[in-house]
Amino acid sequence: VSQSRYDELLFAIAANDQWMFKIVLIFNAPAAADIKAAITVPTSASLSWGWAERAYEDTASTAQRDNAAPTTTSGTARTSFSSSNQHRVQVIMGTVRNSTNAGNVTLQWAQDTSNASGTTILAGSFLEAIKE
Repeated sequence: VSQSRYDELLFAIAANDQWMFKIVLIFNAPAAADIKAAITVPTSASLSWGWAERAYEDTASTAQRDNAAPTTTSGTARTSFSSSNQHRVQVIMGTVRNSTNAGNVTLQWAQDTSNASGTTILAGSFLEAIKE
C-alpha cells in the first residue's frame, strides 16, 4: 500500500493500478452559482466517485447535499450546493481501477451556474490517494 498527498488535485496512475482517493475542497461560492466538479481518468479506467456530506460553518444552514448514486463516467460533473458566500468544506471520495493506459486522475471544477461573483477553491484544499 502506498499513500500520496497532492496539493495540485491530481495524481498519476500506472497501467493496472487501483487507487482510493479523497479530495478535500475548501471553497467559496455564491449561493446562485454553487460549485460543480468532475473527475477525469485515463481511457479504459473504471471510476466511481461522489460528494460526501459537507461540513458547514453555521449549524443553521439547510443547504442541499448531493447524495445520489456514485458517478462512474470520466468527466461527468456533479453539483454541490452552497448556501452563501461563506467558506465551505466539501469532501469527494472515490476509487479508480486502471486498465492499460497510464495517465492522471484529475479534479476539474467550475461554477454550476454563471454568476458575476466568482467561485474559488481556496488554499488548504488537497487530494489524498492510496494505492490498493
